[in-house]
Amino acid sequence: MKLLVTGANGSLGHRFVRQHGGKHDITAVVRSAAAAQRMQALPVKCIVLDLHDNEAFTLAASACDVIVNFVGIIRESAQNSYYQAHEMTAAAILRVADTVGLQGVISLSIVGADACSENLCLQSRGKADQLFADSSIATTVLRLPMVLGEGDMASLALLKKASSTVCFDFRVNSIEQPIYAGDVIAALDQLLDLPIESRVLQLGGPESLRRRQLIKLAGSLMGRSPMIQSLPLSLGKFAAGWLQRLMSSPPVTIAMLELLDHDDVIDNADALQALAIDLTPLADMLASLVENFQNQQQD
Repeated sequence: MKLLVTGANGSLGHRFVRQHGGKHDITAVVRSAAAAQRMQALPVKCIVLDLHDNEAFTLAASACDVIVNFVGIIRESAQNSYYQAHEMTAAAILRVADTVGLQGVISLSIVGADACSENLCLQSRGKADQLFADSSIATTVLRLPMVLGEGDMASLALLKKASSTVCFDFRVNSIEQPIYAGDVIAALDQLLDLPIESRVLQLGGPESLRRRQLIKLAGSLMGRSPMIQSLPLSLGKFAAGWLQRLMSSPPVTIAMLELLDHDDVIDNADALQALAIDLTPLADMLASLVENFQNQQQD
C-alpha cells in the first residue's frame, strides 16, 4: 500500500516508518530539513513541506492510497498553536484527501478529546476529530492515552523519576493506563489491513494504575525505591501561568498540566475486537524501557 505519513518525525511516527518502510511504500512528510535528515537512514521517501501549502501537499499525496496522521502536540507555543497542529492539519488532510480521491485516513488522537472540553488541548483535539467525523472521507480516529516506547520523551521522564531518590510530581494519584508504542504500531498495522471505516476507537494499555504506582513499579525494575512527593496541581498551574506571561514558548503550560487531571480508565473491548491484537503486559513494557534506558546510560 502507498502511504503518506504526516508527523513522521515524532517518536511514534518515526517508529512506524522504521518498522513499516519495507512493507509499505511510504512517503514521509516533515516540516524541516533537520527532520528530513533524521529520516535519511529509513526505507522511506521524505519530503519537506508545510501541510498548509495545499498545492505541494496535494502533489505529495497524489500517488498515495491512505494518509496516516501522527501530528499532535500537548504543549503549544507561539510558533505552533493547538489550532494549527490539530484543526488546521485535519482540514488540510481532508482537503487533499478529497482532491486526490484517497481511500481514507487514519489519524491518531488522545483519550479525553472533546470539542466541549475546558482543557484547550483536549478541546482542540476534539474539534479536529469532529472535522474527520463530519467529512465524507472515511477516517478512523485512534485515541490513545500515555504512550511509552524505548527512548521517547514520556518514557525518559518516567524513568528519570523512577531512578531518583526523591521524586516530586504533580497529582501522583491520577490514574494512568499507558500503552506500549509497539502495540500502537501493531494496531495501525491491523487497521491498514482492513477497509478504512469512519469511526473512533479508544485503545489503552492492559492495566490502569495510579501514577505513584507506575513510578514505583518502574523504580523496582531498576532496583530503586524513590520517595514520591505529590505537589498540588494548583502550584504548578500558578508557576506555568507566570511562565506563559514571561515567555513566548514556555517549557510547561497550564493546559499541559491540566492533562494530568484526566484519569484514564479505558474500556478496550471494542478496539481489541476490531483489531485482534494482544496488548503487552505493563511489567514487560516497563522492563523493555528500563533495559533500553540502562543500555543508553552505559553508552
